[in-house]
Amino acid sequence: MVETLLPIVVPRSYFRLGNWPGFHRRLRHPDLAVTWVELTAPDAMSYVNVERYRQIEARGVDVHEAAMANLRAVSRPLATHGKIVGGRTVFQVMMHADGLGTSRLLLSPELNEAFPEGYWLGIPERGCGIVVPKSVSPDDYDEALQLTSRCFQDGTTPLLPGLLEPNVLDVIEP
Repeated sequence: MVETLLPIVVPRSYFRLGNWPGFHRRLRHPDLAVTWVELTAPDAMSYVNVERYRQIEARGVDVHEAAMANLRAVSRPLATHGKIVGGRTVFQVMMHADGLGTSRLLLSPELNEAFPEGYWLGIPERGCGIVVPKSVSPDDYDEALQLTSRCFQDGTTPLLPGLLEPNVLDVIEP
């Protein structure tokens, strides 16, 4: 079912041996790509292989666009955790039950609306996405950076340490 299709941010190293069973698109960051999964149960997913990808596209459905629409539909609220001090957001964390927290960082229109002053992304591991407003104090930035570093060190699928500009998740290859 196309309704269960979602994007997933993965390391590009998955594709280096040429034996990956499906398609992917490169992201601006040289170590990241996006591919797609279908949720098969509340706690299970399967990657979209070449055959399944072609089945979906043969129906006139753009896999990436459908996956992004589905992600938007299942991402309310966008953040699952966060820290607010004095009414100001210090950081927001996406750790959704589907294990695709980092995928929520692909929702740049929603993030641009929520953080019009700009933001940094933490992409420490597949299940955890972090957003830090650019208006935070240096101490709050350091706290968010430490959180990101701990998630990267302890993550089950580590992606990137540090806080990054949002354009690192731009799809650069259609």
